[in-house]
Amino acid sequence: MAAAALIAWPLVTLILFRVLGAPRGLIWSVAVGYLFLPEGYAAFDMPVIKYTKPVAITFSVLLATIVYHRPDPTQREHGGLLKAIMYLLFLTIVVAAPVGTFMTNPEELIDGPRIRPGLVINDLLADMADQAIRFLPLLVAFRLLTRPEHHRDLLIALLVLGFAYTFLVLFERRMAPQLNMWVYGYFPHNWLQHIRGGGYRPLVFLRHGLWLGFFLFTVFIAALVLTRDKEVTGRGMLPFLALWLLLVIYLSRNLGPTLLAIAFAPVVLFLAYRLQAQIAAVLAIMLLFYPVLHKQMEVPMERFLGVVGQYSADRVQSFQTRLENETELLERANEKPVFGWGGWARMRIIDERGVDTSLVDGAWIVYFGRHGWVGYIGFFGLLTVPILFAAFTDRRKPITPAIGGMMVMMAGNYIYVIPNSTINPIAMLILGSIAAFAQHRVEIDPGPRTVTRYSRFGHGGEAQPTMARPDPSMPHSRSVSTSYSSRSRRKSGA
Repeated sequence: MAAAALIAWPLVTLILFRVLGAPRGLIWSVAVGYLFLPEGYAAFDMPVIKYTKPVAITFSVLLATIVYHRPDPTQREHGGLLKAIMYLLFLTIVVAAPVGTFMTNPEELIDGPRIRPGLVINDLLADMADQAIRFLPLLVAFRLLTRPEHHRDLLIALLVLGFAYTFLVLFERRMAPQLNMWVYGYFPHNWLQHIRGGGYRPLVFLRHGLWLGFFLFTVFIAALVLTRDKEVTGRGMLPFLALWLLLVIYLSRNLGPTLLAIAFAPVVLFLAYRLQAQIAAVLAIMLLFYPVLHKQMEVPMERFLGVVGQYSADRVQSFQTRLENETELLERANEKPVFGWGGWARMRIIDERGVDTSLVDGAWIVYFGRHGWVGYIGFFGLLTVPILFAAFTDRRKPITPAIGGMMVMMAGNYIYVIPNSTINPIAMLILGSIAAFAQHRVEIDPGPRTVTRYSRFGHGGEAQPTMARPDPSMPHSRSVSTSYSSRSRRKSGA
């Protein structure tokens, strides 16, 4: 059943693109594939990579985009040459960093009875393919999810799927995490890690209960964002749905996502959208330089753990163990700081008996250990630079509720990837949408009688439309005349 689902997924994706159109087809194929395809299972081995869930999703999306996507004539680039160069630079570093890692790690590592091989050409190709597969959904989203309605569609899809997922979560909490066993015939992780407090931690069809918790956090933020979007009908029910999602996050036995949800809820509900974006930008900068900041973060982290320890001593002990391991692994990574150690567990600490003593969970230490500063800056540069561009875009360009909310989601992700490794295809869709917002200008036909002018910015950076007479100097092509407050016009020289 698992192999059949993975092999059939390209056909399912093509149907979704055909029925829903390319933007919505992209959203629903990636989200449904991530939530329901089998995790940690390879349908078959290809020469360099295995055909797993991420490969099935990425290959299917790429194929469907080639078949069904047509360029949007209303889309215009306005991000400037600098942004395009930065995106290309970080993408090049991500793909090229494995070359440096390959060239600097030809030697075997011998630790007692254990031998870790040097890197060969197949390791290089597999690493480059893995990076390309990981970031292709971001690039496709960058091209397809360019309009405000696309961003809103993404949040609505997450909310619909997340609400449906909550019932599966509650089932596994009561009956044990066995849906993956029933449907696909295997359990994708360590069973003992999903027994918590005399009960069960659900994971449904995801990699781990921690990944489930973060997905529910993302859906919770989506519900809050849509409550502030005046284009959404039936917003009166969304606060109750958000409370339901918060309850399910707590019942899923995920302390981290529960705390993140509580911390970010006021940010989403009450702060201006541009301020939300700037908070995300600060966290993005901290993540980008986290290997340097790690030592300085120890004291604040100890205080935080002291507070959390009043509620869950077991979780604090587990988190403290991770921090201690990260410190040791960081020392190991600094032995090869430029290009890292590569694969085959070469970045891990092996004692004289050949026993692996490392616990590797956080995405930041994984990439820093494998590919050094070069790979780390490339990978996390691609994850953070779109946020920086969007947060500090032209102030005359209002940040929409959806973009502000998605940037809060990524802010939570930046915090979560420090102890975990939760970069997934849905996060790539979100990041691609943010990058598209920063880079693209979408122009719409004003019609023969009226155009939309923006007289002022309302609460949260929302533009308040007023109707005005058409500009006779403007050709009635696919464009829009946008006017701002007199203060903005004076600043721009109008």
